[in-house]
Amino acid sequence: MNLKWLPALVLATQLHAATIDLGEDRRSALEGFTFSDLNGPTPSRQLSFDLFFNNSVHVFSNTLNFSLGLEFLCSPTNFLTGSASLLDASGQTTLSCETGSFITSDGFMVIGFYPFTNESYDFYGVHFDLNIPATTIFQGEFFLSGQNKLFRIGTNVPESGMTITLLVMALIILLAFYDQKTTR
Repeated sequence: MNLKWLPALVLATQLHAATIDLGEDRRSALEGFTFSDLNGPTPSRQLSFDLFFNNSVHVFSNTLNFSLGLEFLCSPTNFLTGSASLLDASGQTTLSCETGSFITSDGFMVIGFYPFTNESYDFYGVHFDLNIPATTIFQGEFFLSGQNKLFRIGTNVPESGMTITLLVMALIILLAFYDQKTTR
């Protein structure tokens, strides 16, 4: 039996995993996180790659144009293709994404993923299936973008302050009605 193709198959389908520290709980519209797990010379290949987070990301239902992606500083540049799926806390796929990619004149390959949905959702990582061209990667960055809308990292995010304002307004209105009713 001829197994000369076996090393090529292993190289083509290698599964890498990395964990990204998202930092403190907060609300944000744009975040970027560097990682070096793919740095170095890279032959042209297919690559399955998981990024796990130390915290959850919650996307609100009004953040329709939420995107996430990978950006690589490399030489030479060429278009990345592939797919991505959001992962739940147990590492299972919860939502698939649409894909778009571009290259820049200053040496970046970028691939973005767009989980278009009108519903709010949480995810704890991303599974990528990428077609990477032959290049040398100097730096990798994972980004989250709410396209000027907020998303939440973590679960212990303090409220934005509107609750107290609404409570005070409601009390003023109630006091006005209460005062009118008791003075008759």
